[in-house]
Amino acid sequence: MGFDLQARSEISLTALIDMFFEQWIQTRQVEAEAIRTKDFSQVRDNAVFNGIHEGGNSVNRAGYRHLRTAAERLLHREKLDGRVRVETAYRSLVRAFFDCLPKIRATGTFSAHAVVARATRMLRDLRRDDGIYVFPIVFAPQAKSSDFHIGPIRIVAKEVFLKEHETAFAREGEADQLRSQLANDWREYIGGYDHFVTVEMRGFEAEAAWTLARETAEFALNLIRMLFGHYHTDDIRIGNGFRWEIKQSSVRIEPDGSAFFSSSRGPWGTHLDDRWAEHFHDNLGYYSQLLASYAYWLSQGIDVRNPVYERMRYANRLIAEGYAEPHDHIRLVRVVSALEALSLVHGADKAHNLALHCAYAGAWGDPERACSIYDAVRGAYTLRSAVVHGDAPLGTHVRSAFAKLEGHLLEVYLGFTCLLANVQKSSPQSVSVLRREVNRRIAWFYWYREPAA
Repeated sequence: MGFDLQARSEISLTALIDMFFEQWIQTRQVEAEAIRTKDFSQVRDNAVFNGIHEGGNSVNRAGYRHLRTAAERLLHREKLDGRVRVETAYRSLVRAFFDCLPKIRATGTFSAHAVVARATRMLRDLRRDDGIYVFPIVFAPQAKSSDFHIGPIRIVAKEVFLKEHETAFAREGEADQLRSQLANDWREYIGGYDHFVTVEMRGFEAEAAWTLARETAEFALNLIRMLFGHYHTDDIRIGNGFRWEIKQSSVRIEPDGSAFFSSSRGPWGTHLDDRWAEHFHDNLGYYSQLLASYAYWLSQGIDVRNPVYERMRYANRLIAEGYAEPHDHIRLVRVVSALEALSLVHGADKAHNLALHCAYAGAWGDPERACSIYDAVRGAYTLRSAVVHGDAPLGTHVRSAFAKLEGHLLEVYLGFTCLLANVQKSSPQSVSVLRREVNRRIAWFYWYREPAA
């Protein structure tokens, strides 16, 4: 049975379970026939249900797709899209189905509603791992007393954080062998970092929390990257991510077959001192309430299908990847793509429309600034197109274009942040509605910037 994704999105949750059950029955029939004829050519490529030891613990690919789609639909209905993994919801549906199977076999009737109800209870009873999720960062070794908060996010100097939690860390270090080893492993791991960025998360499955907490942490780091510029912040790296190693090593094989090794050390974070937080507040204090609200919203993970949430989340991810990207050409591509996500432009003459939207968003009614933003974005988009279409613009041209773009990046980002916050008040339900609202408001926004609240 085949159907497209759009058609599947219109099918109800219980109907998807019914469709899965039909495919499960069909799979049993095919397997029985294969056993009878000893011809197993039709039993290939089935999905096996891990952890299920009852008979019939597999289904064909069509049934698997129905069940995965049902899992996504169940998470959305329970407002758990960003808080619980699809894999967890899928396993809940599988377990619920096999729990209902004895009754199905006894009565000869199947109730998709019963399966969904049982799986829903499992999800609601799922253990949630509330807490502060901690990421070490290479940030600013000269800053020894940082303790900066924005919404649920905190950026804190390493020694400040370790002293604050020394009792808990010492207790773990003196626990049983496994816990002691894990504590020692972490202390060794953080040796090359100078700060931590923490995010408070509540109501999440642990693995889902780590993913969204990291993205939320990058939101704050992106603000700092754009405020101080790539020249000062290109060495900011978050643990387990796009980070230069403290020690690097390489080898080259000489023409005569001998090996030539080389090693290097670095990086050493930024050159910021303890005044960086004061500078942040001086420049972005006006936006503090709005930015804190966005940070809380991003960290909640309950509106992942909201078009404004989706655009902000994707743009921030692209900016984080751009600033962590070692290649100038790809850095430009990622940052321009982030502006495309925020501006919602599409269709013909994209370079002009993107540049115009950015000028409207970031110029604050200043014609000279609007022209400068337009030229910077238009030039960056031209080089971005050359890169993605396989051309090779000179590195000097790419770096020059990025520098001009970065000179306006923060003001454009903040403009779109304000605009989208105000559009969100009308609760757009799709990207097309959001795009229509942005297009309707963007020119007026240049002349009359709505309150950032």
